[in-house]
Amino acid sequence: GGGIKSIGSSAFYGCTSLTTISVPNATKIENNAFYGCESLANISAPNVTSVGNSVFLACGSLTSISLPKVTSIGSQAFSNCAKLSTVILGAPTMCTLTNVSAFNSNTPFASGKAGGTLYVPRNLISTYQADSKWNTVLNYNANNQIKAIEDIV
Repeated sequence: GGGIKSIGSSAFYGCTSLTTISVPNATKIENNAFYGCESLANISAPNVTSVGNSVFLACGSLTSISLPKVTSIGSQAFSNCAKLSTVILGAPTMCTLTNVSAFNSNTPFASGKAGGTLYVPRNLISTYQADSKWNTVLNYNANNQIKAIEDIV
């Protein structure tokens, strides 16, 4: 069959034992879907285009995420993801942020932290840098970096 097309609001809210999820056919992850899933370390969501508010908030084991088709990320989507140091966004157009809070509060992308690395298609790097919300996220500190997906080995 077609499989799961959407992860509903609060679907796995507070599910502390969830470590891996694969949703190959889902195109949307709604608000709070994985909020507080502190053991969640691996996510495969190759067709998701929309990530709602607080979706991965407080997912403390998440170190990297690849969202090849995401075009929108909600507020606080990755807040308090203390180990999230790599975000890969591969859509052919810039992913819009609802709010600069998407990566705030104790993430490596947040103000004063060590800095995360955002990977996007090379031809979009300047577009991300010019966008006011992404510019804020990328300039929280001098260590934040934006690199080309094409450079991932």
